[in-house]
Amino acid sequence: MKKTIVAMIICTLLLTACNKLLPPTPESQKVDGEPNNTVTNQEVKKDITFLVEGQEEIVSTVLHKGDGYSIYIPAEGYRYEKENSDGALVEEWDSELNDDVSLEIYTYKNKALSDAQSEFLKENDDYIFEDINASPAMGKESDGDYIMYKAYENEGNTYIVAWEYPKEAAEGFGARLSQIADTFELSKTNS
Repeated sequence: MKKTIVAMIICTLLLTACNKLLPPTPESQKVDGEPNNTVTNQEVKKDITFLVEGQEEIVSTVLHKGDGYSIYIPAEGYRYEKENSDGALVEEWDSELNDDVSLEIYTYKNKALSDAQSEFLKENDDYIFEDINASPAMGKESDGDYIMYKAYENEGNTYIVAWEYPKEAAEGFGARLSQIADTFELSKTNS
């Protein structure tokens, strides 16, 4: 009887030690208390429900942390590029299905919102904007393509989230990109 109890204690100790050595399961890595947010290899994923053409569509997204902001981007279907353009860092996600569809984030360091917005509009002068103070502001190209953008200012920097799509993709890509842009958040400061 004593040998059985000792064997059970040793087995319990070994199992406890092994469990501590195993990597945590996705279930144990919940983020923000939300059941559909998980961390896998330091990557934050979140399922987002889009409303496209009257239908709900669940898309797996990945958190992208930029310089001073974060945004959820679909885990599949977009190519990422990063470049400097006229004094702004531009991070761009282009659709793999339609070359005319993209989401871009412009980061203007040490630039007031009005100055950054002027530079952004100058760079996109092929679009006609009726109301640049709307949020989102919408521009239309002569061939019917659209660009929409929202501008944010934080700690002396300006961020412009812009999404472009052709007229025929307004109800599909236009709706999805608008909802993706709504996940944009400025980073909180430590002060």
